[in-house]
Amino acid sequence: MGYGRRRSFSRSLSIIAVLVVVVLIFSALAGGSFLNVWLNVLEFGDLFIKPFYFSIVGGLVLSFIALFRLNFAARKSITIWTLRTFLIMVRGGFSPRMLDFERFKLSTQTFIAWQFTKVLIGTFLFSNTVFGMAFLSMLEGWDPGLVKLPAIFALPFTSFQPGVPSGAATVIEAAPALIMVLPPLLSALGVRLLLLVGLTNIVKVFTRALVSYGETGVITFKASTLEFLASLGLAWTGFNIFLGTYIDYNTRVFIVAAFAASAVLALYGYLDYSGRRFLNNIYLRAGLLVILALLTASVATIQNTIADAQKLEYRGPYVTQEIYVNRYLADLNIRRSHTTSAKWMSRPPTSPRF
Repeated sequence: MGYGRRRSFSRSLSIIAVLVVVVLIFSALAGGSFLNVWLNVLEFGDLFIKPFYFSIVGGLVLSFIALFRLNFAARKSITIWTLRTFLIMVRGGFSPRMLDFERFKLSTQTFIAWQFTKVLIGTFLFSNTVFGMAFLSMLEGWDPGLVKLPAIFALPFTSFQPGVPSGAATVIEAAPALIMVLPPLLSALGVRLLLLVGLTNIVKVFTRALVSYGETGVITFKASTLEFLASLGLAWTGFNIFLGTYIDYNTRVFIVAAFAASAVLALYGYLDYSGRRFLNNIYLRAGLLVILALLTASVATIQNTIADAQKLEYRGPYVTQEIYVNRYLADLNIRRSHTTSAKWMSRPPTSPRF
């Protein structure tokens, strides 16, 4: 009896000792980190704090754009729906109707709380110091060159003259926006389209099909939703091609092809949604898209073949634009015989206030 008590007492002491050691280790690590931060604050002041501030502001804005749902009428959440469904299945309360995501709706309080929770978590995932700095500077009146975006979108359809850096000049004037503002914004919008639009509607379609099969034995599949999603994806792809890191004579071909395929799929979605009996043959529909893809590939291949034989006329103007932009970004202020080129190359780069 006494031996058992002593053994229990020694075991408790061992547990307490382990806990004390763990607490001391974490306290030492936390204390060291806190001391490091505190000494840096004392040494550098605002120069040390501002990057964290810019990072939080940038992450907060991008997280709101990417994750905050604005549809307060539907009040959907894939995460909460998945957790609820999993817990119900673990408890043995499964039913086909339970899988219907379209009928799932959160209360207003839960929905709002979950949106702000996502934004707070996403602030650290989307943290971006450069974007935060640019965003705050724009609020103070700094122009990163957003007014030049219409000219940027016109570049793929512009014919350049050999040796004339007109396109490069346009890119340089919009360089702060193209480097600091648009990439984070497009990434956040892409995440929003992927999760809040694409994944949400795909879950709706397939869960509804499962529920209809469980209730009636017949699969009800909403193809129009998937066609609209594919159309949106192609339109988003075509939009991003405008802002690619490199353009040439084939860029306009890919842009037109992407938007044409998007329009075709949107037409298919509209016909299926409205129930109209037109172009219902699946082979005819797929054939139109295949013909469009083959036509795009043929035009691009023909232009590449011509460009290989006439490099100076086809590739030269685009290489000129790339050289001038790279010189500007690398701050290589090289003298040239053309005074017009040297004039805009000698401009100092525009940057936001730190």
